[in-house]
Amino acid sequence: MHKNIYQNILAFFSTASKLAATPEIVGQLCPHLSKAEVKAIIAKAEREKCSYYFAMPPLLIDNVVGVACIEPASKDGSEPQVASISFVFAQKVTPKSVRYSKRALNFARRYWGDSLVTDKSKSYVTICVKDPTKLDDNGSATTTTCVHFTTARNWQDLLADHSAPQSQLINNSILHITSVAALAMELGNEGGCYGNDCCCAHCGGGLFLTVCTACNHNFEDDGWSCGWNTPLPEKIVSYLVQHGHQFAIDPAVARHFEAAKWSQSQSIRIQEEQAQRIIDLKRQLELATAQLTSASEQERKAKVQIYQISELLHRLSDDAKDDAELRQKRVAAARRNSNRELIKSRKEAKKPKKAERPS
Repeated sequence: MHKNIYQNILAFFSTASKLAATPEIVGQLCPHLSKAEVKAIIAKAEREKCSYYFAMPPLLIDNVVGVACIEPASKDGSEPQVASISFVFAQKVTPKSVRYSKRALNFARRYWGDSLVTDKSKSYVTICVKDPTKLDDNGSATTTTCVHFTTARNWQDLLADHSAPQSQLINNSILHITSVAALAMELGNEGGCYGNDCCCAHCGGGLFLTVCTACNHNFEDDGWSCGWNTPLPEKIVSYLVQHGHQFAIDPAVARHFEAAKWSQSQSIRIQEEQAQRIIDLKRQLELATAQLTSASEQERKAKVQIYQISELLHRLSDDAKDDAELRQKRVAAARRNSNRELIKSRKEAKKPKKAERPS
């Protein structure tokens, strides 16, 4: 089976609101299964009266499979409901994956393996394209389609980046785009998911809660979308045009308005940054001046302290000299007294002793 044939099958069945789980339909969605296996899983879902999950071949991402679910027939009032099939999610192929995961992956690798890629996305984003010129019963813009895409950069980082117009940054980061629900499951398998933003089907501009930011068409708030002012990126516009969508106003006009607003805000931001820089430099100058003044005062106090210590050292030195001189004088006086006593004792020893008279 060729990849484009299988992709068209998925795209066709993705548009059905309630797809009957017949052997013909399930067989087309699961070309990796035999007719007997297809009939067996339908019968099992009917017999066990419970949901039956199984794998479908991937079209974009390697080592990932789409997961479909068969819901058994039930009765709704007096009318019996037939068994139905729906696309529910995607998952990596592991030993714990749903039934037939390895066979579904091997089938895809065999027939279109060269086009399968490793998922390197950081975020998965859904943008709803709504037409504010066609309102529903509540006065809200009607949804034309939903576009799903992945980005190489984290979505929050992209929104926080103001180095270029938002749509240009998003456009440069887009990896894969699809509006097919079954393919979108593969894209949403990894990374953070975001999906409350809407753009205008009339001109491609971003939709606020009640007005288009480019063509200014008004509508009622649907209570779901968050509202933003970023127009559709060029890659998404090309995808929609290739798949038959016609814009009444060239989306390049909305991107031109966005670029003009970005340029104006960029000039204001630069002026604000320069003003803040001047304020910061003044604060740094004041701080440096205060530190210099403090350093000068500390230097003056240090010099006074050094002078006081020097004076004290001089006085202590003089006192020490006086004490030394006094001790020397005392020692000299003691020596002189000692010499006198010695001389005196020697003289006394040399005098003849008087004879004692007999009694």
